[in-house]
Amino acid sequence: EIAGHVFVSPNLAAHWPALDAFEGEDYVRELTRAILADGTEVEACVYALAEAKRPRSSEHSLGGPSRTT
Repeated sequence: EIAGHVFVSPNLAAHWPALDAFEGEDYVRELTRAILADGTEVEACVYALAEAKRPRSSEHSLGGPSRTT
C-alpha cells in the first residue's frame, strides 16, 4: 500500500508528454488500480523506477549491495 494523490484532468492525454518529461528517463508510467479514501477503485497511472534502474536481486532496495561479514 502506498499513500498518494489522484489527479484528474479532462485533457490528461495532452499533459502526458510534459509529465513524462518531468519524471525523466529513470521512471516509466504504469497503469494500476488505486483505492480512494471512500473505498472506490479507479484506474490510475503511477511513475515507477525504470527496470534498468532497479536494484538487482543481490542488492537491497535501501542499503545498496548486500554485504557478508
